[in-house]
Amino acid sequence: GLSRHALHNSTAVMAAEEVPPKEVGGKEELDLTESITFTKEGDIQPVEAIDDVVAADAEGGSRILSAIEHGLVSFHDFTGLPWWATIAVAVVAVRVVSFPVFVLSQRTSGKLKAIQPEVERLKSQYQTEGGSASPEATKKMKEQFLKLYERHNIKMSRMFLPMVVQAPMMIGGYLTLRSMASTVEGFKEGGFFWFMDIAVADPYMRLPIIAGVSILGLTELSMALNTNPAQQQGKMLKYIMQGFAIIFIPLTAKLPQCIHLFWLTSNLFSLGQIYALAQPSVKKFLKIPNPKPAAPEEASHIRYAYDPAKLNRRGRKK
Repeated sequence: GLSRHALHNSTAVMAAEEVPPKEVGGKEELDLTESITFTKEGDIQPVEAIDDVVAADAEGGSRILSAIEHGLVSFHDFTGLPWWATIAVAVVAVRVVSFPVFVLSQRTSGKLKAIQPEVERLKSQYQTEGGSASPEATKKMKEQFLKLYERHNIKMSRMFLPMVVQAPMMIGGYLTLRSMASTVEGFKEGGFFWFMDIAVADPYMRLPIIAGVSILGLTELSMALNTNPAQQQGKMLKYIMQGFAIIFIPLTAKLPQCIHLFWLTSNLFSLGQIYALAQPSVKKFLKIPNPKPAAPEEASHIRYAYDPAKLNRRGRKK
């Protein structure tokens, strides 16, 4: 039998033979552009192959979401918990399982803080030797940083592990619950307090507001517990996160309440996790380095020949 590629080529050639010739300058010329698609030089492939790839990707994503939904339904049936508690417990369980990843990230962050004085020394040496204008100095600095990280067993890839683990969980949970809100009958009576029907949006926006406040709390707590002087200067990031927490409320107000319950549970777990990992006793138990914050520079290198407090705004003596 013919291979698939050969069959595509032969089909394209047969289609080309059926195209009527055109006359150009008194000579007959065959137009193949209406029948075949050239993807590479000497390679002929039908356009339908692209649709097959897209369909396969969509099918794979659907299988993942179906697996998540099946897991939630099985957990709900096994425990007998109401749907709001099923969602909350499932989120906590997943976050607990992924907790070691956050510990690895915190260990790397602690090591980076511990070697910060040596990092600053290398940067100063790099600027003294010519900085970016000197290829030799740049190469030397990279080698020194690699040796420094290797000596302290620092792997920068571990800093991004929480993002790699948490992003699929948040996206998969959102898509799954949004689908289940329109298919699972139990969601209509699966809530408690004011949100008994977790398949619909909160008409008074109470859950979206609480979820938005939890995001704001995460931002404030993270900044307050951050003892790294280099990262404490990131006020712009803090303002961006505060703005996002405010915009989050109207943007998500129309979503089913089960999704807000999912986000709120994850945010509350993050609040407790951030606070716990900042405690010295917890850091000691989990073997997370806890270096003392570097002391600020005691004096500036600029010396004034006058006392600024004795001058007015125009620089004249008061």
